[in-house]
Amino acid sequence: PSPTPSATATSSIPKSPQYGIVRIRFVLYQGTSSLDETDEYVDLENTGALSVPMQGWTIRRKTRGTFVSVPNLTLLGGKVCRIYTASPIPYEECGANSFGGSNLWSNDADTLQLLDSAFQLVDEYTYPR
Repeated sequence: PSPTPSATATSSIPKSPQYGIVRIRFVLYQGTSSLDETDEYVDLENTGALSVPMQGWTIRRKTRGTFVSVPNLTLLGGKVCRIYTASPIPYEECGANSFGGSNLWSNDADTLQLLDSAFQLVDEYTYPR
């Protein structure tokens, strides 16, 4: 089954000015085990018209409270950026990006929170097992 994003944020974290503009579009959370799941990725989408610099942004795994830094990139208006767990593979205008880790996302249900540089909530994405 394909994961679906949560309809509304359920967190008490203050909302960012980018809330509802930049979103987590998709998470491939269960990668290939023979690759140590390094082919997992997160798609970030800018639904607005203006570019959004993402320097200092993070993704928080809500179940564990751990943080992963988003690469320093600018997400162009109307575009999607794919960020791989480890091996950066070029994707559209965003180029090749990775979180520089391995096996970052739980293979069980989890919620990822996209936070801006002020640690304000931009989006939440919940995926089931």
